[in-house]
Amino acid sequence: AHVDQQRTTDGATPLIMASQNGHLSVVRQLLENNASVNMTKHDGVSALWIASSKGHSDIVSLLLQHNAHVNATHNDGRSALWQASQNGHDNVVSLLLQHNAHVDQQRTTDGATPLIMAKRHLSVVRLLLESRATCDLPDDTGITAFIRACQFGHLGVAHLLVEFGADIDHQSVHGVNAVFAACYRCQVDVVREFATRGRVNTKCDLGYNSLHATVYLNEDEALHLFREVTFQKDIESFEVTSNNHPSLSVTESITNKMIKRKTKTIGKTSESDKSQVINMIIELIDSVN
Repeated sequence: AHVDQQRTTDGATPLIMASQNGHLSVVRQLLENNASVNMTKHDGVSALWIASSKGHSDIVSLLLQHNAHVNATHNDGRSALWQASQNGHDNVVSLLLQHNAHVDQQRTTDGATPLIMAKRHLSVVRLLLESRATCDLPDDTGITAFIRACQFGHLGVAHLLVEFGADIDHQSVHGVNAVFAACYRCQVDVVREFATRGRVNTKCDLGYNSLHATVYLNEDEALHLFREVTFQKDIESFEVTSNNHPSLSVTESITNKMIKRKTKTIGKTSESDKSQVINMIIELIDSVN
């Protein structure tokens, strides 16, 4: 039998399939019979890439011993390390880094790095940072690993990134920083931790800041969140009128969007609903001033 026979539909070889399915003894036998360790599928996926993605550390080790190309990538630029980092396979990540995997490999479609994709896997993030991953290397939209960790509420990862020098106030190309991203998702613990350390008054391209983001998506939780957090007195969060209430021009667009989302299954929006939302925003502003 041809040891490197490729499947016509996608180019998969016996070695790639055995590596994907975790069959160590089969992988060993194929390699002993001179299977080509670096053959790839049509999409660029190799045996090492797929074994790393699946977390089969014993197979990864064996393939590396047979000179598998550690930095070979999928056609979209994702490497074996990228995949293992995203999926939280710390043993595989360690093996790949020991074999000089490119720690800052970026996906070509969006610029995402292994560190960004490892956002919820603390042990993987530590391995990458200790291997000198660039802490604030952003994706194509300017999002960093710290912003992503805060957005999804991974406080331990966020703390670790700060220890390694992450810029708390870094903004994406659309003006989003970590506090804004955390508020957008109503990540209470993250906001409580970083709101007084970073800039809460930073506005994104649409003119919204952190408080706008929280009210817009999480109106039922926003008041509780912002009453818990003690903001610095230099908040310039909203344009205000002389009586210290948000100007209608600032509030109007958020109110309309909130009402639209809140009542899209109900039908026509009532003036009382709109008034209620406006009053809630005013109450929020008063509670943090």
